[in-house]
Amino acid sequence: SPYWWQKDINSTLDISVDRIAHYC
Repeated sequence: SPYWWQKDINSTLDISVDRIAHYC
């Protein structure tokens, strides 16, 4: 099971939420 893949998904989600919060 690719651990880096799941970690990358979590990082992407965090970045997306961070961008949305930054734009608001």
